[in-house]
Amino acid sequence: LAKVWVDAGNHRLLALQVTPIGADGKPETENGEFLRFLDHKELAGRLVPMRVAHFAVDDKGLRRQQLGVDITRLELGAELKPEDFDRPK
Repeated sequence: LAKVWVDAGNHRLLALQVTPIGADGKPETENGEFLRFLDHKELAGRLVPMRVAHFAVDDKGLRRQQLGVDITRLELGAELKPEDFDRPK
């Protein structure tokens, strides 16, 4: 299951909450995750959140922050070549 929060005025993605579905087809509410997208900046014509906060969500819906990621440099639209990646021999 996924819930998505979008700013109605400027259509920015603000948050995403996901709850996995178990093998029995029921939501595993004790294993949810919540991502908050902050400090949006336009880069290469795209609106990118420069800070992402990750929370664990328990079966009562309570969120506990697990980590925060601050993006300091991001290249969008770069041409990728095979030699840019490690490949097993």
